Amino acid sequence: MSEIIETLDGLILSDGNYTLNKGCVNAAYRHACKHYEYTSYVKELLQRLGFSFIGGEEKDHIRPYTIKETGRTYYYLHASVDPIFTQQYFRWYKDGKKVVPEDVSFSDKTLLQWFLGDGTVNVTQGRLCGIELCTHSFPRETSEYLAEKLTNLGFKTSVRSDKRYNHFYIAIWVRSCRDFLEFIGPAPVECYQYKWDKVILRPIRSQAS
Repeated sequence: MSEIIETLDGLILSDGNYTLNKGCVNAAYRHACKHYEYTSYVKELLQRLGFSFIGGEEKDHIRPYTIKETGRTYYYLHASVDPIFTQQYFRWYKDGKKVVPEDVSFSDKTLLQWFLGDGTVNVTQGRLCGIELCTHSFPRETSEYLAEKLTNLGFKTSVRSDKRYNHFYIAIWVRSCRDFLEFIGPAPVECYQYKWDKVILRPIRSQAS
């Protein structure tokens, strides 16, 4: 059960969502991503953890959707309702809004999924400047709480603001970037391998303590 919660927490910290429709007893899980490969990986990951998908095993379960205004295509995954999703819905949502629970997991499995879905690598003038974990949908105090949990794992972090959009994100300092990747393990999909390459292959920008 711990592997299930650790994995789901990472997915929900990034681009995953639980949905509980009116009149339904149990919640479902939905995911959207611009990469088909990663969406397929999430499907296979959830299947391995024992979850099923709408449409039966013979179908792909992944639906493409193109936004007319931008021309971008996203891939949507919809897992069938499940009592575990219901339990996690009430753990993660207050009045229909996503709120990070106090007991959120911070295992290697959790941080891997968060980095895959909502992590970026900051490279400036060809030099590595740090890893950024998006917390755009959460208030500053939540970002600080998540940053503290990362610090407790031994990573040097700080909470920063994106003044253009009035959002916050967590910066993992340069000195901790390679330790972070070692903690979460190798990239499980080729479409996000570039994130690992940016850290491993780039020279490091000096950073004060």
